[in-house]
Amino acid sequence: MKKDLVSVVVTSYNHKEYIKECLNSIFHQNYKKIELFILDDHSTDGSMEIIQSFIKESPFPTEIVINEKNLGVSINRNQAFSKIEGEFLLFVDSDNYLPSCYIKKMVETMQKKKADIVYG
Repeated sequence: MKKDLVSVVVTSYNHKEYIKECLNSIFHQNYKKIELFILDDHSTDGSMEIIQSFIKESPFPTEIVINEKNLGVSINRNQAFSKIEGEFLLFVDSDNYLPSCYIKKMVETMQKKKADIVYG
């Protein structure tokens, strides 16, 4: 576990119209100690092509995992646990996006309150 590192796990399934905005919101976080994992659950709508092209702009270490068949969001998320190195974990669905201060506020709240979980 790496102190102060946030492991951001994006679960993606057929959200080609949203995935770029989702990733862009992560790329532009004002908190910079991030590792990014994108877990695609066998999208069939062209999401992966968008992810692979847009991921070149990632300012963070990034890994893409592509499932050979649709496993569902729970199994897809569970795959992340063997990969993450961060002290903190944030799941983001590919049809969501984050305000630029989201991760920083999450980390500050956890540290200040000595919380095990922060949810917003």
